[in-house]
Amino acid sequence: MITITVEIVNETIRRLDSVGHAVTGVSRTDGAEGSIPCAAVSSLLRAAAASLAESPAVDAVGSASSPGSLAISVTAVHDERWLRGVSDVILAGLRGIESDFPEELEVKIMHTDRRV
Repeated sequence: MITITVEIVNETIRRLDSVGHAVTGVSRTDGAEGSIPCAAVSSLLRAAAASLAESPAVDAVGSASSPGSLAISVTAVHDERWLRGVSDVILAGLRGIESDFPEELEVKIMHTDRRV
């Protein structure tokens, strides 16, 4: 099970913590097993982390301290509209994966008034 906690401020993601692994496996042609929900979440969050890290629209920090964990924090916002668009895409992707694989992904949304 993957659990993702997202902190939302002013309709934008300010912090995202992901922990865990999806275990639904599918056999590949090489004999190994993979997990569709795990691959989907990993791809989405890697793209999100790269976008946040490389954009001048925000200052962000992140870490992946162990396999199956990722933390991303937005520490300053320079373009609120850009961050809103990125946040919408990330949340839509997570909701879609959670809808398709509810036994493998739980997304927890917390709305706060904190400002950065």
